[in-house]
Amino acid sequence: MKSLLFAAVFSLCSALFAKEVLDYSHGHHVELVSEKGVIDPKMPSHDDVSTHHYVAVSGVYHRIYVERKVEVATIYQNGDMGGFTLSYQYLRPNFFHAGARFRWTYGSLKSEGSLESDFESSILRGIFLEENLGYRWKAGSFQLTPYVGFGYRQMRYQIVSMFRATTEDLWYNSFYFPLGLALSVSPIESLSIGVNAAWLAQAFPTVTRRTHDKFRSKLNTQLNNFRVEVPLAFKNIGLKNLDIVFLASFEQWVDGALANLPTDLIERIIPSAERNRLISWGGEVKIRYGF
Repeated sequence: MKSLLFAAVFSLCSALFAKEVLDYSHGHHVELVSEKGVIDPKMPSHDDVSTHHYVAVSGVYHRIYVERKVEVATIYQNGDMGGFTLSYQYLRPNFFHAGARFRWTYGSLKSEGSLESDFESSILRGIFLEENLGYRWKAGSFQLTPYVGFGYRQMRYQIVSMFRATTEDLWYNSFYFPLGLALSVSPIESLSIGVNAAWLAQAFPTVTRRTHDKFRSKLNTQLNNFRVEVPLAFKNIGLKNLDIVFLASFEQWVDGALANLPTDLIERIIPSAERNRLISWGGEVKIRYGF
């Protein structure tokens, strides 16, 4: 499945790039003309028709808060995660939009409250792969982009229980469908600020236990996952079409209860039987290049 997703994204990007090359080969030519009718020699902006493709790499930091339902009690954990994001976007005013991104994060969690001696710590690893399609409207300095997409999420919890002297290794996997809206405004040519909000509809969630009493189970689907991002972009920093973007973000992910195992078995073999709620807030520092 992962290979198919990568192939689909690569095919889309290749098709868009081929279209641009074909348009150029057919003789499309753009001149920046001033009000006096002469060519303006200044540097083209990002909305120049020659700049539609953007690739970016970013460093990620998130503060994590996890709420776990454990049999009759609730465990609260918090910690930090760091990682990186790779992304691609096709941006063209008043035209179709396409994008894809991959994010990898790693961190650790510490428990708090009366059960801290039981659940001492957790190691958390996350993988996100997402593509989206939409339409980008532009009017003056304002841009509006509604979009839909398809994504894959994997969260791996390694939970160390000091009291039970055991380590749980749980792999949560799910697909999801982002339905979002991105709005941005450029008060000056070299600066833009925006907001990107998306509802993340979960589909086909499962959990796999990789330690003793191995099993794999479906989870009850959750529809209260969402993401809000606020990007602040500084454009053409030193080099043509090179940007630096500061991205603040807030996300909520909820993994539901096991759907197809008896209750007594759930309570015996899995410490997160009822629900996991993960909240993250933080940001990214992104270097973006347009071509």
